[in-house]
Formats: sequence, C-alpha cells, structure tokens
Amino acid sequence: MFNHKESPIILSEIEQVMNFATQDLATLQLGLDRACEKLFLAFRHQTMHEEDIVYSLFGIFKVPIPVIYGEGNQAVGCLLEYILTRSDNVMLLAWTGSSSGSHHTYLPVDLTAYSKIAPPHVPQSMEAVEMDIMVMTLHSLLPDLSVAVALYGRLNNLPTLSLDAGQLRLPGIVFPLADLVPLSESDPNSDPPAYYGTSPMLGDVKIKTSDNLSGMRDLLLIHLWISPLLDQDFLYGAALFDDTTCTLWLIVQLRQLFGALLLTPLSCVQYTWVATDSMIMVQVHEGMLLTELMDGICMVYIQ
Repeated sequence: MFNHKESPIILSEIEQVMNFATQDLATLQLGLDRACEKLFLAFRHQTMHEEDIVYSLFGIFKVPIPVIYGEGNQAVGCLLEYILTRSDNVMLLAWTGSSSGSHHTYLPVDLTAYSKIAPPHVPQSMEAVEMDIMVMTLHSLLPDLSVAVALYGRLNNLPTLSLDAGQLRLPGIVFPLADLVPLSESDPNSDPPAYYGTSPMLGDVKIKTSDNLSGMRDLLLIHLWISPLLDQDFLYGAALFDDTTCTLWLIVQLRQLFGALLLTPLSCVQYTWVATDSMIMVQVHEGMLLTELMDGICMVYIQ
C-alpha cells in the first residue's frame, strides 16, 4: 500500500513549504525539548484569533495552561513563561523585535520572534580541525592556565536560569556600555533610531531600538549563551578530556562573534530588558585579560 509519508516528492514539497527538514520533523517529540524548532514551525500559522496560534501548541508542549479567549498576545507570554520556568532554555531569549506589552520585557510580543530555527545570537560552531588549531595557539599564548581553568569552573557552576514571581534570574557575562549617543548620520525620523556606544571589552557597539536611550547610564550588554557553549563541549568531544582542554575550547568560543542583549538599570541589582530591532553583534577583544572576563560573570535580575 502506498504510504504518502514515504514519498520523496511529497517529503521534498513539505521541506520547501516549511523550510524544515522532514527527517528532523519526524524526530520531534511532545514536551519541552527543542522548543525553538517547534516555535519556528508555528510562527507562520494564520488563525482567526491571535491566541489560537499559541493554543495550537499547548498539546505539543504538554502545558496545562487554560484557554482564555480574548487574551490576545498575552497567551504568548503565558506559554513562554511556562517553558522558561520548566526547561531552563535560554535560547527562548534569543530574539529581536518588539517586547510584550502585557507580560515582561524579556518576552517577545508574538511568535514571529522565532522565525529562525537556530537563533544566530550564539557563537557559531566551528569545524573540529579549526577548533584544534585555535586551541593549540591559545595554549601557547596563555602562560598560566590556572586563571583559565578558574574561569571555566565559574561558568560551569553558575546557577541555571530561573523565574520567580515574574522576575527572571539570568546567568551570564556582563559588559558595561558607556558613551551612548544617537548616531548623527541616522535619520531622526527613522523608526527605530540608532545609537552608538563603546565598551572597554567589546569596542564599538551599534544599537537600533524603539526605546529612548538618550541620557541613560549604567547600561549593560550581556552574553547569555553560556549553557549552549558548554553543551558544545559534547559536540566537539571535549567532555571526554580534562578540565584544561574543556577550558581552552570554551575560551575559543567566548572569543567568537555573538549577539549581546541590552539591559537598563532599575536599581543597583535589577534591570529591564531593552528590545532591539536587530541583533547587537559584538566580539570580545583578543587582548582582554581573562580576569576581566571573569569579573563580569554574575546573575542578573530582570523585571
């Protein structure tokens, strides 16, 4: 009997329409795993009610959230908060666009924020051969590996992401941002406006956001992608080696280009998430001391 699920022609058409490999689709399971892929498959759905897009995912994610028609995009926040609380999936925070008007600033207003399967915020994985060459070079440049091992240990022992009463506790590496001014060459009527800033550890930074950042002080950029980079130890096989090897692999990754997220202070310990129109792409200076990088490791509290 003909099985359309095994037809190469039909499978090829599905891949073209969904922009998603049918082999990967077949391995998706119910639950919270591979959340970004499931949200990617849903973001283009068109429904009569805005909240129906989210309700269609309740069974896929196995979430016991009530259906409340009329809540609109607030349903997006409810679903994402549930996933964040129970999965420690920092990749859900890798988005650009508008923030939620009904939930917290660290959540997007709708699922179009997940229009990419693999968010490009995280440093790209490298070929094993290229990684080995960079690790050997780094090993020769670091006379004292004890600081590097201590850095790896600090990052590896950071508490996981948590959400309590709407306050998000995030582990990461923070970088102070100074001298933030509007870009003189940008159109004052453009939406959103662009700003220019500098960071001692990252260099020049360009930001496009609808938020008014003029005159703001004590802004931070944060590198959130610690857990994905630690997971890449397994991709490269570094988890099979000693702490020194794992450390060097991680430091090479920390020096790659990444998408930073922007925070503004509410108090000395609490921050607000700033939604940006495009990614803030930055890179740690090669000459920066590891002790400086280690000083930025912390937990931040986002309202």
